[in-house]
Amino acid sequence: MTRPENASVEALTIEEAAEALRVSQRHLHKILADDNGPPVVRLGRRKIIRREALHQWLLNQEASHATRR
Repeated sequence: MTRPENASVEALTIEEAAEALRVSQRHLHKILADDNGPPVVRLGRRKIIRREALHQWLLNQEASHATRR
């Protein structure tokens, strides 16, 4: 199965993901260490978060907070 040339996976570094969430890198690292964050792919020593996974995690966070009210 081949992927079309224009269908690429957009991956974010921790720095980019933190910037997108408007939190510090330190805070994002804490969320990830507590295993409460978006799924992370490790590439050697680097951690990568797919943009779609980050978006889905945010939607799940929003839904879980809405049910607690």
